[in-house]
Amino acid sequence: MDAEEEFVAQLSDDRLKYFALILATFCCYMFGYLYISPTLSRQFYKGYDNLSDLQKRDWNTRGFSTVNSVITSSLCVYILLFDEKANVEHIWARSTLSSINISLLTGYILCDLAIVLTYFPLVESLSYSSHHLAAVCAYIYSLTYNGLLYFANFRVLAEISTPFVNFRWIMSTIGVKKSHKLFIINGLMMVAVFFSVRILTMPYYYYKMISVWRSPIVDTLSLHMKICWMSASIVLDSINLLWFRKMFNGARKILKENSKTQIEDSNIRKREKGK
Repeated sequence: MDAEEEFVAQLSDDRLKYFALILATFCCYMFGYLYISPTLSRQFYKGYDNLSDLQKRDWNTRGFSTVNSVITSSLCVYILLFDEKANVEHIWARSTLSSINISLLTGYILCDLAIVLTYFPLVESLSYSSHHLAAVCAYIYSLTYNGLLYFANFRVLAEISTPFVNFRWIMSTIGVKKSHKLFIINGLMMVAVFFSVRILTMPYYYYKMISVWRSPIVDTLSLHMKICWMSASIVLDSINLLWFRKMFNGARKILKENSKTQIEDSNIRKREKGK
């Protein structure tokens, strides 16, 4: 067996390992969604059974969404900072840790996508479904051809914002007032972190992409890989911009309402003192 045949055989073995990891991750999260989350939620939150069916489904996904985001985003930061194999070359660099991280995230996204498409209204979940489909296509392409692992892993940075989004939804669902200090702090952190990891990183991401496109090595990519890479990036960033706009407008509205309430309370106290 020559060197090229050995490389092809190794690549085939790697694919089987990573796709098996995707399947195992999918099954673990689905089991957690169906059995672990409902059981734990009933023990630690007495109001769980009073939630609507749709709220319970959403609730059950949030916990494991947070677990996934902590694991994959932590690995992502480590890889970008310390994994030389992942950073030495941006198209065909072979990094086992990057492939494992992408496989873990792909398994979770497929699980979440299956839940969303099965239980949630299509119109309300359209942006989430589009986001998940674009990410899954890009990640599976990357794992299948062992290419663009740097860019695939760079995208995982977006998961850093997920716990703040989930915590906001949970507080809103259990009845925490929007004027509550914790609600406001988490909301401001959510907007700031979301902007930092999903919006502020865009110029650097596309700078790296353009740098690769200007180099001769881009010719080693097939046309369908180039199309998948570009289209997935555009779809994901378009949705992120849409989400950030809604998030920013919502945060600004809450801050205005709280400011108005504080002014009214201050005026009431002044009138009472005047009496």
